[in-house]
Amino acid sequence: MGSDFLRACVVIPFRGDAGILRWTLDGFAAQRLPHNLSLEIRVGGDDCTPPPYSASSERIRFTLQSFPRSGVAGVKNLLLKNPQSDILIFANADTRPVPDFVAKHVARLRSLPAGHMVLGSSPFEPSPAKTVFDALKEETPMVFFYDELKPGQSYDYRHAWNLNVSVRTTDFTRLGGFATGLRPYGYEDLDFAFRLMASKPNVFFEPTAAVTHRHPLTLDQYLDREEALGSVAPVLSRVNPDVYRALFGDRDIAADYRVWTSLDLPSHRWIYHRLSDWADQPESALGPADSSQRRRLLLSLYQMHIPLKRLAFRLGFLRGLELTDDSRWLERGSRGLWKQAIS
Repeated sequence: MGSDFLRACVVIPFRGDAGILRWTLDGFAAQRLPHNLSLEIRVGGDDCTPPPYSASSERIRFTLQSFPRSGVAGVKNLLLKNPQSDILIFANADTRPVPDFVAKHVARLRSLPAGHMVLGSSPFEPSPAKTVFDALKEETPMVFFYDELKPGQSYDYRHAWNLNVSVRTTDFTRLGGFATGLRPYGYEDLDFAFRLMASKPNVFFEPTAAVTHRHPLTLDQYLDREEALGSVAPVLSRVNPDVYRALFGDRDIAADYRVWTSLDLPSHRWIYHRLSDWADQPESALGPADSSQRRRLLLSLYQMHIPLKRLAFRLGFLRGLELTDDSRWLERGSRGLWKQAIS
């Protein structure tokens, strides 16, 4: 191969639905690559076996492996023990790329200096029967804040979301990969990006490097997710105190959280029931599409949910304080503490 030949590697941790993974891999099998680019897709099962998958292509190869239960960061590091590539692209097992996805990532990243990353767009797959909660998830910053990003602009480490982001292999290996103590998942992407760029705005937003994110979500599942992220946050203070302080500040937030989670529970209960009333209604209840009325109502519902989101996160955080020792990592996650609190 000539010196101008490039190798890209897509890295996918897997612990979920085999059918959705196949749907994702079909998208990578259909990638249109420039003549000087080859592609390997590495999938790692986290204490599970990825389904068999093969596709016929001269320059696209699939490698599927099973690993002991390790957490997302650990699986990605195991997949990259021997990275035979120039560029790494991190994706999820439920993100199906457009045909030029890899080519767009590679071209954009190569146009940037070392120490940069490229973030692609990841719109949720539209529901065939879209609800109000689907609209909240897809059209507000409830999960990701893509609606606040501008194409061609660069942002800081807080935007290095591993469902669709790329980095040079040399940068990845120089930093030693992901922090495996951040498990089962959460903050491993932000920790890595912070170690790479600190507070510099070195995450370039390239929306044409797009995936469709097939991730149905209910209100309760969303709040469980927030509680799970809260349970890992105290671990971040041990693994990387600098990024923890950058995200959460220097104050003793645990003391604050103990007070705040005991306040206004009747209000949280009311918010949950009102949001539940709205969540499963058809999106037509929001008003005409693209209308100012719809946008105002969505933003009002988004603002309404924030105290509930904070309650779930804070309760997870307080429980996570007891689980910072790595021997207890499997106990982290959601236990429905937020729902018990408002019952």
